[in-house]
Amino acid sequence: MNIRPILTLFYFFICYHVFAQEGTIGHVVTHQRKTILCDAQKGENSYPAWGVFPKENDPVRKVTMFVTLGSPDSLRTAHWDYLDHIVLRRKGGKNGAVLNYELGRMLTPYGSIYNKGWSWKWQVDVTDFAPFLRDSVEIVYTHSGFEDKTVGWALTVDFEILSGPPVVTPLGITALWNKAYKYGDVNEKIAEN
Repeated sequence: MNIRPILTLFYFFICYHVFAQEGTIGHVVTHQRKTILCDAQKGENSYPAWGVFPKENDPVRKVTMFVTLGSPDSLRTAHWDYLDHIVLRRKGGKNGAVLNYELGRMLTPYGSIYNKGWSWKWQVDVTDFAPFLRDSVEIVYTHSGFEDKTVGWALTVDFEILSGPPVVTPLGITALWNKAYKYGDVNEKIAEN
């Protein structure tokens, strides 16, 4: 018996199933080369933006957040390293519930050595937040620091979404803590929290 036709048929069957499960890749860009500056009076400056993510019933396999900082178009690149946060503030439009889930945080690089045209891209797997990255979502980039408004960054936040069946279905999110303390403030009992 010649099994070559059976093996060929089996091969095509396997290949069909492998390629049939390829998902499509989409992008949601909430911040597109937004110039970010410090607010020396407050020590931080927030940059909220809205994005339209997949619908609730669309299958999402993976979500990767790409954060690009670069030299701004009209200013010099900021000098110091500051702690910045990226937060999913709310889902479901302006009247949606406030969530304040931190998707990522980063230290800005010492930027004064970089010339015009410089940029760097970081990536973070935020698939665990896929149930919240649905429909209309507010993403807030908060830049800390005390530099004057003559220096800054060009910021892009881009969510790459791979469609397809999820690897796991998250059951929920429980916030463990989300607090910051001022050093040297006698009223802030860091050791007790």
